[in-house]
Amino acid sequence: MPTGRIFMADAPSRKDLWIPVTIRVAWELYTSGFRVSAQILKCAREHVLRSLPPDISIEVAERYATIYTHDFVDRFQQHRYRRPNIDPDIGMDIPRRWCLMLQEQLDSVGKVVFRFHYRDGFNLELVSERSTISIKRIVRARDRIYGVLKRLVAQEDIDIHTWGEARIDLLLTRIANIAEESNLRPGDILSEEGRALVSLCPRMNRAYRLMKNGIISDNDLQEPRGETVPEGRLSLLSLLLHPDARHHSHLITEALSPYATSISGDAWLIPYENLPDVHDALSYLSEVNTPPRHYLRGALISGPGRWYKGVLLGLLPVRALEAARSRPWGEIDGIDELPPPLPPPPRASFWWLGAVSTFAVSVFVLLWALSPEEVGPHYPIEIEFYQENTDIRARFDVDDLAYIDILTAKDGKLNVVHHALFKDKGLISTGDGRYFFREEADYIAIISSRKPIESLPAIAQVAQGDLDPMAYLQERVLELQPDAHIIISPPEDEGILGF
Repeated sequence: MPTGRIFMADAPSRKDLWIPVTIRVAWELYTSGFRVSAQILKCAREHVLRSLPPDISIEVAERYATIYTHDFVDRFQQHRYRRPNIDPDIGMDIPRRWCLMLQEQLDSVGKVVFRFHYRDGFNLELVSERSTISIKRIVRARDRIYGVLKRLVAQEDIDIHTWGEARIDLLLTRIANIAEESNLRPGDILSEEGRALVSLCPRMNRAYRLMKNGIISDNDLQEPRGETVPEGRLSLLSLLLHPDARHHSHLITEALSPYATSISGDAWLIPYENLPDVHDALSYLSEVNTPPRHYLRGALISGPGRWYKGVLLGLLPVRALEAARSRPWGEIDGIDELPPPLPPPPRASFWWLGAVSTFAVSVFVLLWALSPEEVGPHYPIEIEFYQENTDIRARFDVDDLAYIDILTAKDGKLNVVHHALFKDKGLISTGDGRYFFREEADYIAIISSRKPIESLPAIAQVAQGDLDPMAYLQERVLELQPDAHIIISPPEDEGILGF
C-alpha cells in the first residue's frame, strides 16, 4: 500500500440519533424540492451520519443534519464537493425553558411570527399573507422578539447585542425548533396521541406532515438491528489541476472518465484500484504536454466512506481534496513521476523538398534539415556578478524589448523576486541604461525572453524538489522558450568577479 495516507475513524453508531436525523433529513429533502425516494433518503441519512462529529446531543445532531443534507444534494445534483460552512454557534446549548419563557412574553402577533417564521421557516411576507396581518406589524413583532431574546439570554450571562440579524435569526430558529421529549413509537405518530403533540413539538410536526403526505413511512423510522452506518473503508486519490492549465481539464476528464469522477473543472476523485490505469492515461497526456506534468498534484488517503451512483458519502472526499492542496505541484501520491513531453516531430516540408530535388541535392538538404539547429538568445544579457558578504550583486544590460525574470535560491528554496518585468523595469534600473539587482542568496538567476513565461512560478515550485534546482529551472525555461537567455551566478567557491 502507498505511504502518506490519512486514516479516519468510522462514524459513531448512535441509535438514539436515528429517528431525529431521519425526520430532519427527509424534511430538508422534501422542502428543497427533492424527490424523496426510499433509496435517496437512505443514502442522504447515511451521508449525514457519516459526517456527524462524535459525542453531540440530539439537538446539535439535527442542526448538523440540516447542513449535511444540503451538502448531499450538492454532491448528488452538482457533483460539488466542499466543506460546508459550520456556524460558530452550532454546538450552543439551548435549554427548553428558553422556548417557553420566550413565548410567554410574546403577544399574539409575536407568537405567529415565532411559530411560522422561526419554527416552520416561512419568510415574513408569506407569514403576513397567510395570517392577513400587515407586513409592518409582522416586522415590528420580529423586532420585539429580538428585544425579548436579548433580555432572556442576558440572564444566562450571554451578550448578543453585537450579533448581526442573521446570527440572531439562526438562534431564534433553533430555539423555536427544540423538540418535546416523547416516548412515542413511529407507528403512533398518526394516532390520536401523536396528533396531540403536533402543535407542541416541531420534530413531531415534521414527522406527522411527512407521513401524512406519504413522504416517509413508519418503516423508514424503524431503528436498524445492526450498525446505523454500514461498514466500509476506501482508499482514494484526489487529483487537482493548476488554474493556469484549466483549458486542459476536458482532456483529462475524457482520458480518466472510465476510472475517475470529475467533481469540478479542475478536480477528480479516483478509487485506489484504478491507479494503474490512471497512471497510463496521465503519462500519455504528459508526453503530449496536455497538461505538463508540473501542473498536476494529488493526495492518496484512506478512510470510511461508500459510493452511491457516482456520489461518495461521508467526509472522505473533502479531506482528500484538502490533503491534495497541501502537496507541491508535480507530486501525485501513488503515481510514479510522469514523463517529460516528447520532442516535436520533424517538419514534413523537408521531406517534400527532398522528393522533388535531385538525389545529391536531396541528400544534402536532408542532412542539413536533420542536423541539430542551435538557437541563440533573442535578447542576450551582458552581466557582471560580485560577492559582498552574503549578498550577490548583479549589474547587467539587456535589450529594452526583453521581458526580465529574476529568481533567487537560498537554503534550497527558489523564489521568484521579479516576474515578467517589462514596462516596470525601472524598479531595477540604474539610470544609465543598465540594471542592478542585489540579494542575500546562494544563487541568482536572471532570464530575458521575448514574451512572458506564464508558468515560471509553477516551474520554480517544482524545481525546489529537484536535486539541482537551477539546472531543472534552466531546462524547463528553454523547453518553453528556446531563444530565452538565462544566466545563473557562479558558486561562491568559483569566485565572483567585481565590477
